[in-house]
Amino acid sequence: YRSKIILDKFQLWKSLIKNCNPINELSIKHFDNLNSIHFHSKEISLPHLGYIFDRQIMQNTLREEILTKKNITVFDNAKITNIDCDKLHNQITLSRENTTISSKYVIVCDSPQSELVKFVSSTVEKVDYNQTSLVAGTNGIFSESHALQFFCKYGVLALIPHNQNQASLVLTVKNPYLNKFIVDDCINSPLVSRLFGDFCKNLVLDNKFDKYEMKTSRAKSLVKDNVILLGNSSHLIHTIGAQGFNLALRNVETLVDHFRTINKNKKNSLHDILNTLEGDRKEVFDNIDFALNIFINSGPLSKLLSKSLILSMKLSSNVKNDFLREITGLNNYPYLSVEQL
Repeated sequence: YRSKIILDKFQLWKSLIKNCNPINELSIKHFDNLNSIHFHSKEISLPHLGYIFDRQIMQNTLREEILTKKNITVFDNAKITNIDCDKLHNQITLSRENTTISSKYVIVCDSPQSELVKFVSSTVEKVDYNQTSLVAGTNGIFSESHALQFFCKYGVLALIPHNQNQASLVLTVKNPYLNKFIVDDCINSPLVSRLFGDFCKNLVLDNKFDKYEMKTSRAKSLVKDNVILLGNSSHLIHTIGAQGFNLALRNVETLVDHFRTINKNKKNSLHDILNTLEGDRKEVFDNIDFALNIFINSGPLSKLLSKSLILSMKLSSNVKNDFLREITGLNNYPYLSVEQL
């Protein structure tokens, strides 16, 4: 929900809202139905917990908005061929007719293999989760405002509805179990139907699906001189909780707020927001690592800890609501006053 507030702040929400599906309810299930918990947006006085978008539609909508801005120039199909950066001046040469861009600041939102990433951070931590994410569309009968996150011995499984009859499945499977989920180059429909049987009916999976190895990266440094890494250039994140886009958007908000209040006499002013960016990123990493270590581990200690956590939320509305504000990005964020404004 925090991302909705940020997009509204940037006057982008109105152009996006017509293509989204609001989520009011979330169920988190751990191994069995007895060890599960249900959340509703009303519990923290929100109209919705979050929103589901078709990625391609969202990207196209944002691109169309960008192209209407006369002060933004887009260079399509261009690669960086040369970098000349220092504390006072940055000059980047592109492959497109040797175009040169000069700027005091450079914001990098590129792949981890980018030359600019290498310039900023000589060390990039590689994290191999030994998991594979399978993403497939499906038809059936769904509760269109109810999403599910399911932790089990196979990995982390999510059902994300687009409407009453269409949904996406994000199945992040431990590699030793991958052959159970992919049979004859198709996702094992009977297995998936059994796993999600309590949350949908008449499940029919698309024949085609996307497949990604869960090999992620984390740049050790985010800023060098006046060059800063954001989004995929600074990290690739595990699919759990869908935090990649949301974290990037919070980083953009931090950056925009900083430039609105910047003291122009300062040198290397990007370092002023480094603690905020690194703190936000570390919190996401820690939450992901905690969830993966605790919730998809089938050992007795993991089951005991996860059961205790879920039980504590069932017994205390304060604990439950704090957790809900955390996963919606609203912990210590004055979202009610923002909404009233």
